[in-house]
This record gives sequence, C-alpha cells and structure tokens, in this order.
Amino acid sequence: MAKKNIATFLGTGKHLTIAGNQAFAYSGPVSVNATLTTLISFHTGGKMIKALLVPMYMGSAAEGDDYLWSVTFNGSIVAQLVLANNVEVPNTDCILIVPPLTEVIVQSKNLTENEAHDVGCMFTGETVE
Repeated sequence: MAKKNIATFLGTGKHLTIAGNQAFAYSGPVSVNATLTTLISFHTGGKMIKALLVPMYMGSAAEGDDYLWSVTFNGSIVAQLVLANNVEVPNTDCILIVPPLTEVIVQSKNLTENEAHDVGCMFTGETVE
C-alpha cells in the first residue's frame, strides 16, 4: 500500500514555521486596543526570507477605527501600515525582504480609541539562498 502524504496546518501563534522553503506565520485574531500589541514575533534562521505581510481586520473591529501595523527587524522599524476606518483597501499588503538571523516583530494598535477589537496578520513567503 502506498504511503500518503498528509498536509497538517500547524496553527496560529506568534511563531514562524518553515516547511521546505516555505515560511509562514498566522497571528489569528488578537484583541488590540490603543497599546502597541504583538501579533507575531520570531527569529529567522540562516536564510533570507522574501515575504508578504497581510494586515487584517478580524471581524470585530468597529467601523471608524483606524489601526496601525508596525514591523521591526532587530528593534528597528522597517514598515508601518495604517488601515483607516475599517475599510478593506486594496494593495495594503507589504513585501518584506528579511535578512538571515533577524528578530521580526509585527505589532498593531488602535489609533482611534482605547477599546479593543480583533485584528491580525499573515506573514507568508519563501526562503532564498
């Protein structure tokens, strides 16, 4: 009998998963108020990663709320995105080239009010030599 390969989704969380040359992290919904809150945080390995970061409202963000997503590499801000008024705006994705041996942190905060709502992000890409 032939052995079947079964794909397994490793779930959401703040960590990075690398499977073959594919790299991904999914925050899932995170309750975020006016305090900068970590969505994902990880250290890369010895390879560079070409990635796409997708910020997301997770359904409970109030209409009219503006949210900031901030990306740091080794403590330095490399990108910041603002989605205004809970409107899905095309082309809000952010292409990132992550160097080897880098600490990556993606954080978010509500810029409009202190009330917490669920937001998240996806980080997907591939390792390159």
